[in-house]
Order: sequence, then C-alpha cells, then structure tokens
Amino acid sequence: MNTSKLLCCSLLVFFLGINANGQTIKTIAGDGVTQYIGDGSPATAYSLAFPRSIYVNKKGEVYVADYFNERIRKIFHDTISTVVGTGIQGYSGDGGPASAAELGNPDGICMDTAGNMYITEFYNNTIRKVNAATKVITTICGNGTAGYSGNGGPATAAQFQSPYKGCVDLAGNIYIADYENHRVRKFTAATGIISTIAGNGLPGFYGDYGPATAAKLYYPSSVAIDRYGNLYISEFGNHTIRKINAATGVITTIAGTTTAGYTGDGSLAIGATLNQPNCVFVDKFGYVYISDFNNNVIRAIHPKGIMSTIAGTGGVGYTGDGGPATAATFRGPSAVFVDDSLYIYIADGDNSVIRKMQPVDTFTEESISKVGLEKVNPITFNIYPNPSSGKFTISAEFTSDAVIEVYNAIGQIIYSTTVQGHQTDVDLQGLPAGIYIVQYISGGQRAVQRAVVR
Repeated sequence: MNTSKLLCCSLLVFFLGINANGQTIKTIAGDGVTQYIGDGSPATAYSLAFPRSIYVNKKGEVYVADYFNERIRKIFHDTISTVVGTGIQGYSGDGGPASAAELGNPDGICMDTAGNMYITEFYNNTIRKVNAATKVITTICGNGTAGYSGNGGPATAAQFQSPYKGCVDLAGNIYIADYENHRVRKFTAATGIISTIAGNGLPGFYGDYGPATAAKLYYPSSVAIDRYGNLYISEFGNHTIRKINAATGVITTIAGTTTAGYTGDGSLAIGATLNQPNCVFVDKFGYVYISDFNNNVIRAIHPKGIMSTIAGTGGVGYTGDGGPATAATFRGPSAVFVDDSLYIYIADGDNSVIRKMQPVDTFTEESISKVGLEKVNPITFNIYPNPSSGKFTISAEFTSDAVIEVYNAIGQIIYSTTVQGHQTDVDLQGLPAGIYIVQYISGGQRAVQRAVVR
C-alpha cells in the first residue's frame, strides 16, 4: 500500500478551505450561568438555560429557544426579552397571547418570510406557531402524545416522538427532525397535511443513492434547506450530514463516515469525521455549517466539498471572547445560524450563552483558479449498484488517461486501477463493510463519490 497517496494530501483539494483565523468572536447574550434572572440590558448580564436554537431575522433581531427556561427570548440592541412562554413547563395557551403560553422544552425555532414563528417542543411533541401580526400562539403539528402516526392526514392529529429543530421553505412548508422516530416529516402549508419525507423508522445508516423515504436515519437532530430546495439533515447518532436532492428525492451523505471522531479538516467532507452533530445550516452561497457538538467546534463545508473548522479549538471551556474564533473554546455548541450579512451566531449550549463571530474569509473564484481548484469536481461518474457486497461498476463519459482510486475513511488509498472504456468493474470484496471514497481522475480533472460495502 502506498500510504503517501492520501486523499487529504491532494494539493488541489488541500488548499481549498475557509480562513477563520482572523474572525473575532464575542458573547452577545447570557452570563454563563444556567438559570433565569429576568430580562433587561445588557443582554450579557442576564442568564439563559441551555439555549438550543437560534434564528436571526432581517432586522437583526436574534431569537433563541431557551430550552430549560421554557421561553423564546429575543436579543436586540443589547437587550434581552421574553416573547413566548411563562417559564413554566406545560402545554397551554393556544388561541391566546404567546407570552402567556406554557411551553415544553422548546428545542427549535424558525420563521417564514412573513415573520411567523414556528417552535418545536421536545417534551410536548408538538410544533406551534406564533402569528407575526397578532402574537397569538396555536398548535399546527402534533396532538401532544408521543408516537408515530398521522401521515396523509391533518398535522394536528399526528404524533411525533421528541421533535428537534425544523426549518421553513419559501412556500411556508415546514420540515421537522422527528428525532426518536428516526424520520424527517413535512408539514405542507397549503393543505395542513403531514407526511414523512426521509427515514423508514429503523435506526441505522442505510439507503444512500436511493429514495430518502427508504433510508435509515439515526437520531436526526436538525434540518436545513438551501436556495434550490435541497434538504440537509444532521444525524446525531450516525455522526453524519445527509442531503436530499429536491428534484429526485434521493438521499446521499455529504459529511461524516458514521464513525465518531474529529478529523478531515482541509480535505473532502465525505471523508471527515464528526462527533454528534446536532445542527446544520446552509447560507445563501451554499456553505454548510455544522455545530459539531461533542467535538466542541463549529465546522463548515465549502461548496466544493472541503471541510474546515471555523470556531473552536476542540477543547472544552468558555474562553476566547475578543480573539480569533478558532482559538475559542465551547462547551457543547447546540446550534449555528448565519444571517444575510454572513455573521455567524452560535448557541454555546452547556455554557448557556449566545456567541457571535464575524464572517469567515472565503476563496474568491480568482484565488481558486490560481491554485488550480477550478478542476475539482467538473466531471461526473456513476457507481452501481451502490450499496453492494463489494462489486461495483463505474461508468463515465470522460475516459482520457483516467484512473480510479479508492480510499478508506482515514484517507489511505486501498485500491487503484486504470480505466478501460466507459465502464470499469471495481472489486472491493473482502474489505470490511463500511464507506469508501472513490475518486475518478481524467485529464487532470477529478470527481469524488462514496461507495458503501455491505
């Protein structure tokens, strides 16, 4: 084995990343004590209790799901206030003012284009809506009883099992990580109907390159949607980020190997390891951000598929305010959000604070071209059947001087062959079951996919 040929050392790939070294981080809310001592100014003089989710609107108002305080808080002009919840755990208040309602462990918060707020309640197994104009709260998903039922019928009659974070598309449809049901559910705004769009209900890792509804998920903890309608899922149990193609409904893994770890920065995200990612977010340019909970860092994936750490050292603590984000420490970061100006907000969950960092520096097209990175991923190839017992066929249109290389999860090359014609058989039988990275190189161009050996 030629271990010097490591995927993570490919020069064209290695130099594409995200430069966060000079991006200053600061705390904007919370005093680091997990409690509730009221609302007021400055926001850093008041407490939060394990904040679980963040949403920032176009006005710059920061909304926080204050999990153990049973409230939704707002941070604006350095003042923190309560906008939903009395602070008492319960399930009451529908049809009345949101400020008088009782919540049950609010885990997720998102808003539609009209400013209506949607709250996923972990304990109550519901999704509730706060009308932007009237501030009245209602339940729109879930009957309050834990379980799994209701697909094809009204969402208010459906059952959920510990819903986590959700997101809203431009049409007002809501996507929900149904955590303990190992599924992603969809609330269709036009009809009020609930459906399952990912996961067959069995915990595990299975189904890449097939329909998302037939796949296995393992504790999906959040969902995010990009400008093309593609859906991203963080899987707390699988240590992965999955993606559902909006046009085809096909699911693939874009980051993580299903093995917990902290590796892969500067190389392809599909070969990187994560450790219990519990939030994923996609900005308007297609960068994917991950709160890597058990690694105590925030990571980002460049649109060309390269993984970077943009905040955190990997150590546990609460340090670094006023300095570079990469030198800061966190304690269980639970959410990440990027606003329209690309400022990054982090719910530092176990520290019970909200932190904010400046936009990261990203490569311009000129700098990408300068190091030859425009040659990454311009060609395509197919692998089938995938998954398989180890025998794969690879087909591609580009065959000039083509080479196929296969790498294991830690970036070691384990197989290489030259291409003969438009179809090439690859035999990985005898290798352990798992995920392998396949790189197709032709004429100085390259593309990467993953192959799953059962």
